[in-house]
Amino acid sequence: MISCKTQRLGIHIPLQEYRRQVSPDLPMLWRMAGFKPVSQSRALRDIEAFVDKVLSSSEPAIIEGCHASPVFGVSVTRIGRELLETLPLLGLFDSEHDYTEKPYAFLDACWLIESMYRIDLSRVWADPHAQLASYSDALNGVVDKIRLSARQEWFRRGPSDRRYEAGYRANKIRQYVSGLLQRHAKLLLVRVDLGYARFARQSLTIGRLRDDLREFLFLKERGHPAFQHLVGYIWAIEDGHRKGPHVHLLLIYNGAAVWQDVNIGRTVCGLWENRVTGGVGTSRNCNAKKEEYEELGIGLIERHDPDACERAVFFATYLAKDPHGPDIEDSQYVRMKPAGTDVFGTGEQGMDESRSGRPRILPQTWTAEDMHNVRWPNSRWCR
Repeated sequence: MISCKTQRLGIHIPLQEYRRQVSPDLPMLWRMAGFKPVSQSRALRDIEAFVDKVLSSSEPAIIEGCHASPVFGVSVTRIGRELLETLPLLGLFDSEHDYTEKPYAFLDACWLIESMYRIDLSRVWADPHAQLASYSDALNGVVDKIRLSARQEWFRRGPSDRRYEAGYRANKIRQYVSGLLQRHAKLLLVRVDLGYARFARQSLTIGRLRDDLREFLFLKERGHPAFQHLVGYIWAIEDGHRKGPHVHLLLIYNGAAVWQDVNIGRTVCGLWENRVTGGVGTSRNCNAKKEEYEELGIGLIERHDPDACERAVFFATYLAKDPHGPDIEDSQYVRMKPAGTDVFGTGEQGMDESRSGRPRILPQTWTAEDMHNVRWPNSRWCR
């Protein structure tokens, strides 16, 4: 992911200050213009979809001159209409989070254009026909800057980085579970999925999910009976189109001291739903639905059974599945997270512990002077 905390050169300002320029009554404007506020998860997916449309097309956002509307002097293309519908989402983001390449490319393009033209793009859509003639260069600039970013290595390497992360985490899970099997003759594996009710996802953020997960795991430190004889755990945060932000959690107990994995899963789910989330949480006790899995790797695992141990390790690696795999219908990777945090961890790793990994390639810093060789703003779009 890409951090927005870095200082920029020349006319650029930190994104934190940039977002403060957005009016706090933006939701009021949404309602007046007929827009419905969307969740953070939905907004990120909508921005990704817009960026994909921009990259699959070569048309500008606004056409002036020939083929222009005789009333307004400009013609809005399909990409232009999509851009006007996406601009209100600018108010949802800040500099305190890291983003994947497509949301970052959109935010960075808007940030640069606003800095160059000294305008507020988040308000262009409020009265588009009266202002589009004066904003045409800026709106075309946003589209061109996105296409410019897509040619950079940091953008093109996004899916490859996520595959690398998935492989790294899968290897870490194998070592972690194998190490526990070497230290304990029996392990009891309990898998639960933790999420939120549909009505609560409207205001749900990844930061809120991480805070709730932190509080949930802290119950172990407080000595809650549900975590007695717990020897390890693995967690992974995902963000799906159907489920929204949710957590996959694998709890690993000493199988010689506890049993009744279904009851343990039921107790853990109750803690999440009622105590941690205050009644807005949802959960799934996978141990109560063992018949749904072809390769069962939860429940009681005994070290002397190599097949069971192999299934347990294989089942655990689901928490690190490739988000771009051929069998993945819904890419559930996290597109936005609090800066400097992770979306995966184990019992021997803190939630905010840094680690080494694949070297990062940071986005190039742009200034107004860098734009002189780009088509805009010195020339008009005309078919």
